[in-house]
Amino acid sequence: MSAVECPGCSGLTFTVLPCVCRIGGDRLLYEAGTYADEPYRDCARCAGAGTRAVACVDCGGAGRRRAQLVLTVANLDTGAVASASVVPGSVLPTPDGTGGWELALRPLVDELATAVGVPPPTVEPVWLTLPLSHRYRPDTPADQREALVAAAIAGRSYRPWRVFVGRSVGRPAPPDPARALAQLRGLADLLRLDLVVEARRGPGATRWYVRYEVPGGRVPDEVGAGFPDLPAALAATSPTDALAGLRERGRHAPGHAIGSGRSAPVGWRSVLAGAAGPARVARRLGRLLRRVGGAQAVWRDGRWWYVPLPDGPPVDEIRATDTGQVSWWRRGTLVRATEPPAPSWQGQPIGYATCPDCVPGTRLRRCRCLLDGDQDCRHCSGAALEPSEFVCTSCGDSGRVHDAVTVTLTDLDGFATHELWRADHDDPGVPVAGWPGGAPVLRLDRRYRLAERAATLGVRPADLLDADGGLPLHRDLREGLVFPDGTTVPALVRFVRKAAAGRPGARLIVAAVRPVTPPLAAVLRLGAGLGLDVAVTVTDQRPDPDQPLREAGRWWSVELMAPGTPDERISPPGLPSVEAAVGFCLRMLDGAVHAAVPADVQVPLVVPQMPGPDADPWIGVPSRGVVDPTVALLRLARHYPDQFVRVRFQADGCVVGLFERAGWVPVVRAAGLAAALGALGLRS
Repeated sequence: MSAVECPGCSGLTFTVLPCVCRIGGDRLLYEAGTYADEPYRDCARCAGAGTRAVACVDCGGAGRRRAQLVLTVANLDTGAVASASVVPGSVLPTPDGTGGWELALRPLVDELATAVGVPPPTVEPVWLTLPLSHRYRPDTPADQREALVAAAIAGRSYRPWRVFVGRSVGRPAPPDPARALAQLRGLADLLRLDLVVEARRGPGATRWYVRYEVPGGRVPDEVGAGFPDLPAALAATSPTDALAGLRERGRHAPGHAIGSGRSAPVGWRSVLAGAAGPARVARRLGRLLRRVGGAQAVWRDGRWWYVPLPDGPPVDEIRATDTGQVSWWRRGTLVRATEPPAPSWQGQPIGYATCPDCVPGTRLRRCRCLLDGDQDCRHCSGAALEPSEFVCTSCGDSGRVHDAVTVTLTDLDGFATHELWRADHDDPGVPVAGWPGGAPVLRLDRRYRLAERAATLGVRPADLLDADGGLPLHRDLREGLVFPDGTTVPALVRFVRKAAAGRPGARLIVAAVRPVTPPLAAVLRLGAGLGLDVAVTVTDQRPDPDQPLREAGRWWSVELMAPGTPDERISPPGLPSVEAAVGFCLRMLDGAVHAAVPADVQVPLVVPQMPGPDADPWIGVPSRGVVDPTVALLRLARHYPDQFVRVRFQADGCVVGLFERAGWVPVVRAAGLAAALGALGLRS
């Protein structure tokens, strides 16, 4: 039984559902959270009928659902892959402890993990448990039992192939909560940030959060799901996680220079003597929660400050819906009852001007007609402002254009420097490129070129990341470049304003961290084991004075995909290092696996199996010398400079192609990477 009739649509492929306009009823403006249960006469979706026939979301309009799941565990270090197919009869139902029955898949996943030599993957129990219908009983006729089991399996067919990736070395042991908290405190001192431990009362239970903030910021309205207790929050929050979202949280924080203040403690990785640990912090916040809806413990200047979070003024939000109606709701907020004293390292305030290109707090931006000189603009109708879904590029929606920016360069492991870039002195810059007859591209003094400091931290310029989010630092900030914009504003002023735009408290925090990812060969082994193609695209862009906007250097993309995927759908190279490309590829693994599932539910899923290979497919045999794929691809990129070179590794070998005007053009097909290099006359 490979497929069953979809219970959601009874095999009809569509369902008739109430239109969402029935929520607000026959009103243009309605309050969210109410349900009028009557149609909106001018509804843009149902034309006032109140119901809509839509393709069944459970089966995707197929009328049937797949009654098969495939569980796969792969070892990135050895390339070993083990899989199991879950179909009726393959897993025996077991009692669920409440009088019902279920299919427990955790033992099966653990067995696969043991077979490939990796620790059991960490998965929420609900994802590895398939509850059976209350009609299931061991004494039910066999055909009915099989149908009930098939229905339970089909209920998870929205994700029929699950792949869990592990490594032979295993996961590091969960950090001790006290030590993890001490590490976060020490890094907060180094980076001149607040470490905030927050507890909020929720509908069911208290939720806990750990994050970094800029002093003076607001209490965020949206904080995510949180964790059930403080130890769980500390175990799941790395320094990178704590920095994520810093820009949004500190968008309205005032900017200050950073003075000397209190230095970071010696041995900050260890538990600091005299500082309250997780248990004491949790008890103090628990007592505050008896009186208010939230509470914070703020680590600032070497001590904890405990702050209650009472209810703040409500905020009314209005949103247009696709039915043609407008909904509004009143959202509650939390505010700090008191603000901890300013930190000792906080210097003079950084001045700013009101942003001229947006209306703060709205979606209105300066219209492009002001640059084009169009008096009859179809975007703003002469108002000089147009609505936009994008963030203001001049201020990052903060409403402030700062006169200076504090730049923090850190390795997130005990080293940090702070420097103030001001726009109050003249640095005309040195012309480095430009267009014929146009203004030149300028490069500022060495103090504004962060790329030249990367080597002192043991990283490459491409490894300089925005600490909030981990994205590569923009080339202009990395190299100290200023492009002409048609104005007479000095180059340094434009550079500083761009560096400070939207930064929390006018702080630019740069993480100099080399990506820690498996080698490219591991992704090739993984693709071979899963039966997927691997496309690696690289380009070696040489500096070209006639194209100053083009960024020189090597750019990569690594992508797993289903066999037969057109080359046009594969991403071009856009990441500055092969490590970053490999890391992105592994983060997108679930999407690649889902795309490889056959659309026809009658086609059974492949159950990939691969023991640890004696030879790496497409690369070579160890006894005869393994070709390093990264070195080989760089050799290809040098052989075809300024072109996109793609090597697509498939089950029957690999294809080397170039991107031409007509699209991707194959250059050579070979059994492996070494053979492809040889066919091109390149030494392997």
